[in-house]
Amino acid sequence: MPSLKMGRSNCRVVWLPDGRVFAIGGYDERGFLNSVEMTRREWSSEDAPAGDWRNVARMLTARPEFAADVVHGLILVAGGFTTGFLRLSSVELFTPPAAADPQALGQWTAMQPMSSPIACFAGVASGEAVFVFERDASKIQRFRPSAANAQGLRPQDFPIGFGTKRRR
Repeated sequence: MPSLKMGRSNCRVVWLPDGRVFAIGGYDERGFLNSVEMTRREWSSEDAPAGDWRNVARMLTARPEFAADVVHGLILVAGGFTTGFLRLSSVELFTPPAAADPQALGQWTAMQPMSSPIACFAGVASGEAVFVFERDASKIQRFRPSAANAQGLRPQDFPIGFGTKRRR
């Protein structure tokens, strides 16, 4: 795979089933990053050529050490650290750019925040939910999309946020 345009640490990388790979957030020597880069790499072979990385839409909040996973073709990021190493409870959902449009950037949307801020954790998609874990697993929170059809899923189709309370 080619080198990223911008060196970064503690970023998250997600790989969509269509071969698009996204490197998200993290930090560099100047501070925390909200930048996102995308390339293409096919699932079928280690030897498959990858395209150059290109910048796409930036996250709304710069953050390292956060959870990121793919849910119904959308990328969900949650938690992490912000300036001063304060833990975040914010959640963002990324609608990736159309694969056929090399100029498209995609769009980030703020979602209902988690019930408490956490960082240094992982996100795992399982069925219809994303579970996020604190580093020592002392906190586990669940984000579950509505039962909306995965086709045409939009951010407003995610009415149930992290935690156990249903928003009406």
